[in-house]
Amino acid sequence: MRAKTIIDLLSLSVSLYMLSKDHDFLKKSAEETAESKKKAEEHYEGDAADEPENEDEFLSGILHNATRLKEGLERRMDEVAAAVYEKMHIAHTNEIRKLSEEIAALRTELAITEAKVVNLQQTNG
Repeated sequence: MRAKTIIDLLSLSVSLYMLSKDHDFLKKSAEETAESKKKAEEHYEGDAADEPENEDEFLSGILHNATRLKEGLERRMDEVAAAVYEKMHIAHTNEIRKLSEEIAALRTELAITEAKVVNLQQTNG
């Protein structure tokens, strides 16, 4: 149990390290942050009491951008985790599923072959 926990923590720290070195993601995050900050400053410079509808639109825009960034982060973390697992020679869920399907197909083929061998033995013997 301890070895599994250590491996999990190690892979998590490696994933976070690789994500922190992803300059494209960091640049995009910084641009989104700057854009949101600019919009927030523009919004609060005006009189917020005059246009309550724009406030709702503004907040929904912020939520939309946050959701988009979160999805991008999750997608990138999945990519990094898959790359780390591949480098560490640890099977990813997709690989396990693929291998399970192959094993099931091989078992079916083996059963058919065994049935043919039994049938040949009965006809010859």
